[in-house]
Amino acid sequence: MMRSAGSWLARTGVGPHFFGMKRARAGLTLVELVIVMAILGILGVVIVSTTSGTSASQQSDQERINEVANELDILARAIAFFEPTKPKFSFKQTVGVYPSRLSHLTEPITPSKQNSCGQNYTSGQANLWLGGYYTREIPTTGLFVAPGFVTSDTLFRTPPTFPVPQGPYHGTLAIKIPNVTLADARLLGLTVDGDSTGTVGTVRYTPQNGTSPVTVNYLIAVGDC
Repeated sequence: MMRSAGSWLARTGVGPHFFGMKRARAGLTLVELVIVMAILGILGVVIVSTTSGTSASQQSDQERINEVANELDILARAIAFFEPTKPKFSFKQTVGVYPSRLSHLTEPITPSKQNSCGQNYTSGQANLWLGGYYTREIPTTGLFVAPGFVTSDTLFRTPPTFPVPQGPYHGTLAIKIPNVTLADARLLGLTVDGDSTGTVGTVRYTPQNGTSPVTVNYLIAVGDC
């Protein structure tokens, strides 16, 4: 004899509410799963954003310092590059002496202006000035190289005059950059010289007492005036 579904449910104690509970339980599990996945997703975004932000910041600092190092090298070559087998393009090659100011690379020199030794340019030297030694105009207030780096216009010579002891080089011209953070100065030294102390190589900075900011000197080896 066929038993009705109702009698089977009654005997087993399983009523229609059982299937409703199953559906509710399954629905709750799905909600929990969605919540967990959402939390994990948010945590992942936070972790990635934090990590990426730190890396991007460090990369940005290094890129900025690379730009500074590259521009300082271009300036040094515009001032003092000399290679007998290469076309003349530097201030020293064409004028015959070193400038006392960065602005002399883009502003015509006259006999009233002075070379690196503090001597007035001659009329002949003024006539040899070609201009275009540097692609950007250099104001007498200093050159903005990159954020955190604005040069002084004056080039500082050591020793200040010629003649000096014998040798292929007789001193240095320094491109001076005041008010540089100690961290930037160290990174520039590390980038240019592989040394962050600021006491050797091309990049030097003072003071050396660990305070910030410091004044960076980018040294260019020079000969006579």
